[in-house]
Amino acid sequence: MSKRGWIVLIMVSLSLGQTMGKETDSETKGEVMKALEKTVHQFRQAMLENDLPELDRILSADYVGHNVYGGTEDRRAVLEAYQPGHVALHTFLVSEQHIELRGAVGIVRGSGNIAGTFQGQSFAHRVRFIDLFILESGVWRCFFSQSTEMVSQ
Repeated sequence: MSKRGWIVLIMVSLSLGQTMGKETDSETKGEVMKALEKTVHQFRQAMLENDLPELDRILSADYVGHNVYGGTEDRRAVLEAYQPGHVALHTFLVSEQHIELRGAVGIVRGSGNIAGTFQGQSFAHRVRFIDLFILESGVWRCFFSQSTEMVSQ
């Protein structure tokens, strides 16, 4: 085979390898996205059901959140808030949700309505939110949340 023939063969092999890699990456990305979507659902269910073991599993060790009042909450504060007798959600409706992947970071944003009680006091908020998840050892964990009250005009 001529030198030119070898070059063409190598280029075809490389391009086939890149195509196969892209298909595999696409399949893997789909699986990773499904796992993230599942974790997002589990996170919301854990908040609705005051499921402390599940919240403990999903929140990263260095979690930070900013609530609708502008306060900052760490992981410990969130776990304390969902203890019996504190937060009890009865509504958690999400709309306009978008989930995307950026490397090992999952970005979940949207708007929604939350309502419930906190230490016996009722609350209801319409919010725009963003939750950031990181893939750690094959497990999605929430490491940042931001909620902003949407005020009617």
